[in-house]
Amino acid sequence: MSAPLPSVYGCYALSRQIPRQGEVELFLARLSDNPSQPLALKRLPPRFAADAQRREAFLAAARRAGLVTHANLTRPLDQGLAAPADSAGESQAPPQPSLFLTREWVPGKNLAQFLERAASQGRRPPVALVIYIFLSAAAALDGALREKGPEGEPLGLAHGHLCLENLLISYDGRVKVSDLAIAASLEGRRPLAGDDTRALGGMLWQALSGGRPPEGDQAPQLSDLNPEADPALEEICRRALAGEGGSGGAYGQAGRLLKDLSALDGRERAGELAGFMAELFAEDLAREAEEASRDLQALAALANGNGKTRACAGILSGDELAMLVGPTPPEPLWRRVLRPLGAAAVAALVFAVYWYWTAEPPPPPPLPPLAAKAQEALKSGGYERALSLLDEAQAQDPQPAPRLARLRAEALMSRAAAKVEDDPGAALEDLKAAIALAPDWAQAHFQAGRLLTKLERWDEALEAYRRALNLDPRLDGAWFNAGYILLRENQCRAAMADFKKVVELDSPHAADAHVNLAVCWNKLGQKDQAVEELKLALLKNPNHQLAQDYLAKLRPRDQE
Repeated sequence: MSAPLPSVYGCYALSRQIPRQGEVELFLARLSDNPSQPLALKRLPPRFAADAQRREAFLAAARRAGLVTHANLTRPLDQGLAAPADSAGESQAPPQPSLFLTREWVPGKNLAQFLERAASQGRRPPVALVIYIFLSAAAALDGALREKGPEGEPLGLAHGHLCLENLLISYDGRVKVSDLAIAASLEGRRPLAGDDTRALGGMLWQALSGGRPPEGDQAPQLSDLNPEADPALEEICRRALAGEGGSGGAYGQAGRLLKDLSALDGRERAGELAGFMAELFAEDLAREAEEASRDLQALAALANGNGKTRACAGILSGDELAMLVGPTPPEPLWRRVLRPLGAAAVAALVFAVYWYWTAEPPPPPPLPPLAAKAQEALKSGGYERALSLLDEAQAQDPQPAPRLARLRAEALMSRAAAKVEDDPGAALEDLKAAIALAPDWAQAHFQAGRLLTKLERWDEALEAYRRALNLDPRLDGAWFNAGYILLRENQCRAAMADFKKVVELDSPHAADAHVNLAVCWNKLGQKDQAVEELKLALLKNPNHQLAQDYLAKLRPRDQE
């Protein structure tokens, strides 16, 4: 199934395969039009795509997981069907499409690698750091259970396959749980919160003791295996392992475990964890930096060859099936959906907000040495390193060239992307600084509009989109989101003008624009026009579930 790397897969360039057990392949991938942003891509064997029930379960689980926003959960970015670029001769069968899922890339290690490296060095992870790791994981699982859907309904999402390999620790001390509810969907079962709690208890015992979790009454005491472990930790482990329905105050969900761990030691220890990671993986950090540089060079060579991709379908709505992505593109875009907002009357809106970080090649002459280093750091995701180098460059030349200002603006935008979930206020300040440095850069205004929309600062968001469109009227995502804001304010005629622009641009998300045009027509009392728009949406994307459902509501079955 795997082709030599780097290779083209749908709209992605696969850089490296990450070793793992099982049939599902894991790759370090990058959007072919934006290689500076690494992603994690999981690819399933083609037989899953051929099984309609498993395919729909997988896509539904990925979409539901995409509704959960938590600092300790990896962010799903895209899912659907894709095929490798067809390099075979005409006599050979075309490559089979397969299901895939992309999420944010977490530069670091999983908990299994963390514990294995510590043991190989004869070290035991400090108890305080172990508590911090599992506090973060429990917070993620508790947040997923409490998250509500677009209509305020509780999602109640559990993981269902929690293990050492999908608990990730970044080099800067962040802890993330990955693949929420995905494995269970492929196995055809409903994930249970009690299973997650038991898994957490077992992993906590393993991290503290260095051995397998206890079984039965003859299990050793945790304090005998790790004298530094507080006796309360043994009680927490045993209550978690008892699971829902167990005796003696057993935990049924991660929230109770989270509460007890917080009472024991709830301090923020990301800095300490980052320091311990640097000690354990010093050689890995240096090697991975070199690999990232080689990856970018290989991808540049791939781009200069015959590799072709098309735009990603993205996550369009909580109900839509992802479209097949093949090897030939329209203009590339990066898309991600925020949850629909507003009253029930506009619940049918598809609201797509697009993160689109450009990496335009600078014109000659060559950059000064420090600025060139900053540019290389930025390509590998090192925005803080890039900003530091640019500070040094400015100290040498207090009146930097415009190109350095643009490079700083790109670094600030990359930092804003990293902060948007955990600290949106700081992210907005970075975007404002980027706009001040590059006021004629349409993407800076567009991303500011996206974040202001997330913060529900509607008027400011609309102004940001208009500024972006004045600079680049081809930004279909800006037209779309401006139309959304106008529609939620019941300015239907003005909203329709913006959605029509999306259609005129032959945008990859024109089907979504037709759905929103249908909403507009229906609000104006023009039901027949709304039906026609929904038909156009289904012509562009026959699998658009939201268009199908809305059409069924507007048109009685005997008229179909």
